Amino acid sequence: MSWISHIRERVERVRGSKTTGTEKATRTDLPLDHQLSFNSDTGDTWQFDGNHIMRNGDDVEECIENPKSSVKEWQDVSAGIDQYKAHVFARAAARYARLVQVADRIQSRIMFHMKRIFDEKMSAVQLRWGDGAALLNNVNVRALMAMYHVRPTEKAKCYLNGLRAKLGLILSGAHASPAHARVKDLAQDLYDEITDSLSVSTIDHRCLPAPGGRRPI
Repeated sequence: MSWISHIRERVERVRGSKTTGTEKATRTDLPLDHQLSFNSDTGDTWQFDGNHIMRNGDDVEECIENPKSSVKEWQDVSAGIDQYKAHVFARAAARYARLVQVADRIQSRIMFHMKRIFDEKMSAVQLRWGDGAALLNNVNVRALMAMYHVRPTEKAKCYLNGLRAKLGLILSGAHASPAHARVKDLAQDLYDEITDSLSVSTIDHRCLPAPGGRRPI
C-alpha cells in the first residue's frame, strides 16, 4: 500500500468513527466521578473538565496540535474518544452533550490535519509551523529571509522566488473553511514577507562596474 493510500484509509477510518461512533461495551458499571474518569482498554486514563478532554493528564487538543504528532497518534486519539463517549453516554447522559461538543471539535481538527497531510503529499508542498518557525518543505523561511538581508545574492534571490512560488500554490488551493484559515493566513504572511525581502537589491547587481569601467562610489 502506498503512503498516499495509507493516509486515505486512515482519513476514512476517522471520518467513519466520528460519524457513527462506537457502542463498544465498557468494563465497569461504577458511577462516574466529577471528571468523568475512564480507563480505556489501551490503558489510557480519560477525563473531562467541562472544556478540555484529558488523556493521561495531557490536554488532547494540545497534543494533536503539536507539530511532532503523527498520523497514528491522531487515529489513536480519535478511536479513544469514541470509546470514551460511549462510556460516558451509558452512565451520565445528562453530561454527555457538552462532552460530545468538545470531542467533535477535536475529531474535526484531526480530520483537518490528516487531510492537510494528504493534500501536501499530493502537491509536494509542506508547510509546518511551531516554536516561532515556519518551515516550507523543511526550509526555515524567515531564517532564509534574514540571511538574504545580510547577504542578498542572486542565488539566494532565486531560492526565495522558488519558495514564494510554492506558497502561491498553497494559496491557490486553500479552502475557504475556517479550519484552513490558519494555513492560508501563514502562507499569505510569508508570501508578502518574501515579496518585501526581494525588493532589496542583490550584491551581485551592486558590484557591477559603472559605465567607463569604474565602480560606483
